[in-house]
Amino acid sequence: AEDFETDRGWTVENLGATAGDWERGVPIDDANWAYDPVSDSDGSGQCFLTQNTPGNSDVDAGSTRLISPSIDMSAGNATISYDYFLRISDERSPDVLVVEVAGDGLTGPWLEIAQHDLDGGLSWRSNSIDQAVLDNVGLVLGPTVQVRFTINDDDPQSIVEAGIDAFAVVVTECKGNGDFDGDGDVDLADFGFFQQCFGQPTGLGCDAGDMTGDGMVDFADMVAFVLVLDGPA
Repeated sequence: AEDFETDRGWTVENLGATAGDWERGVPIDDANWAYDPVSDSDGSGQCFLTQNTPGNSDVDAGSTRLISPSIDMSAGNATISYDYFLRISDERSPDVLVVEVAGDGLTGPWLEIAQHDLDGGLSWRSNSIDQAVLDNVGLVLGPTVQVRFTINDDDPQSIVEAGIDAFAVVVTECKGNGDFDGDGDVDLADFGFFQQCFGQPTGLGCDAGDMTGDGMVDFADMVAFVLVLDGPA
């Protein structure tokens, strides 16, 4: 979970923008500039936002990119969530906040998982990207996954302001429950399946026997299986 109160290694890359680079800080609530967020999203104080200065501070004539540090998603199914702030004064423009992910930030490839192009006024909005989306774009989960947010200002020119807060990754490690035949209990029929899977990796019908979630059906799983034998799944 990331509330941006401390520097955890997020980096900023300028892609030609003459103003509006991402910055971490407490939003400056300038009464004379009606396009910046009044505050951060999660109430902690700080967030990332585009050029946190008074007055006209929007993204101009190019793009700016915010890149996460490496995130270990190797343990299981992943969900990526974040809050975002987006002001686009002219929605006919091609300006957009693009969200991408890479299984390895050093080697890529970078895969698009979301884009936002609708003006949200002064409100923060939330988005969540589940494992099905990550599978659909071909992401391979690993220990060095990175996420990046790119906001652009292109012709025709418009006022573009963006923010990111409350970023989180939840990884769910799936473990077997011993119920191979799916009848709601763990019985001798399931024990027969367990014997066939013993010594085998998960997959090919053996997932239910991986009681410890380590990817193999082994002695540790047998100990756990015996403890639930003749009981509900």
